[in-house]
Amino acid sequence: HRRAIATRIRFALANKGLRIADGFAAMDRSREGSLSPAELSKGMEWLGLKLCPSDLSGLIAVFDTDGDGTISLQEFKAALQVPGLDEDLPEAAPKDDSGDLLPAEPDDAVPADETGAAAAA
Repeated sequence: HRRAIATRIRFALANKGLRIADGFAAMDRSREGSLSPAELSKGMEWLGLKLCPSDLSGLIAVFDTDGDGTISLQEFKAALQVPGLDEDLPEAAPKDDSGDLLPAEPDDAVPADETGAAAAA
């Protein structure tokens, strides 16, 4: 199950033209260098991945290996390692006719509420 979710997240990031680290940065609305459960939830919605509360809790438990309640970039990258997939660019990444990766939209980030913080899920 973990591998399936990791694969879905990686392909969703690739479909936005993002590497793992770039996707993490887009979800880290607080710019603290870690994802809170609310930021992860909002990020999954932004990626088009609808997770029920129990699936989200399970995802956090798998990602948060040090148990501090947040997910660091290192934890995020480690959780998304899937054997057989290229480190940063799954085949589903959008490319133009020449085969070059299409850039993500400059304003294509997790939407924030009016205070600038990621909205609670």
